[in-house]
Amino acid sequence: MERQEVFQTLAELFKSIGLSVDQDEEFTINPLQGLHGKPPVNSPSFRTNYFAFLLIEDAEGHYHIDHLQFPLKAKSFYFTLPGHLKSFHLQRDSQGFMITFSEAFFRRFQPMDMYKEFPFLLGESVPVMYPPSAVFDDLRNLYQSMHREYQSNSPYRYAILSNLLVVLLLKVKELLREYQHQVTLENRSGEIVRIFRQILDERFRSIANGNSVSLQAGDMAHEMNLSADHLSKTIKQETGKSLSSWIDERLIAEAQSLLLRTDLSIKDIAYRLTFGEPTNFNKYFKKATGLTPGDYRRQFSKISS
Repeated sequence: MERQEVFQTLAELFKSIGLSVDQDEEFTINPLQGLHGKPPVNSPSFRTNYFAFLLIEDAEGHYHIDHLQFPLKAKSFYFTLPGHLKSFHLQRDSQGFMITFSEAFFRRFQPMDMYKEFPFLLGESVPVMYPPSAVFDDLRNLYQSMHREYQSNSPYRYAILSNLLVVLLLKVKELLREYQHQVTLENRSGEIVRIFRQILDERFRSIANGNSVSLQAGDMAHEMNLSADHLSKTIKQETGKSLSSWIDERLIAEAQSLLLRTDLSIKDIAYRLTFGEPTNFNKYFKKATGLTPGDYRRQFSKISS
């Protein structure tokens, strides 16, 4: 049976399979050697709520993403998106690095529109790239720099890492244009997820610009010429997360961005995010993050600046 639990962090995933990894933020970078325990390793099927970017120096095995199988081999590079159903088999220990990060982490430190600048993060394709040696070496140098910074004690390390992450994503954007080996998920359900995520992004982009839009599932389903029930069932089946969870998580990410990147009052942010009453927004935000909007702004504004 396919596992439907969605792991929020790498540490949470590893704990579920009896392994441990240090994590104090929604960003990690770890060498692959020894990371997954003693080979051979067969993982269960799982879903995550974070992005994962893997640089494979050397490996033997294979991995599955949404019913597609790919070989794990030397000098390859690939990434997975939140909601993908994944599993892997490692015949022997791998060499390379794995980066994981959440949308919330990116938005906390970066003012840019994440999905507008990097639309491949919304895609339903699974790119596996085998870049030329010089390009691969350049990526490896970047990963090594990020790993050194990750191990540092600098109070600015995550701010620095977020900027290096932008460099990585720009390089991925270039790779997808020049060296991509792409497999498109050619099924109706995968296409529904892709279109839904695009519509969701367009609506939040409109909200960020101060426009009033509907975040009701029924309205988005109508735009896609689907029933709300069919859209909800498809999203849950294909990603392991409910449609409302996708909306809620994006709403919180947008709220965090507005709190840190604008001078809007909390009252104005609440209205912009379609809350009828600021008190409802305060309760909603605290339930999701453990902090009131005001506390969040005070705690993270200096770190993110």
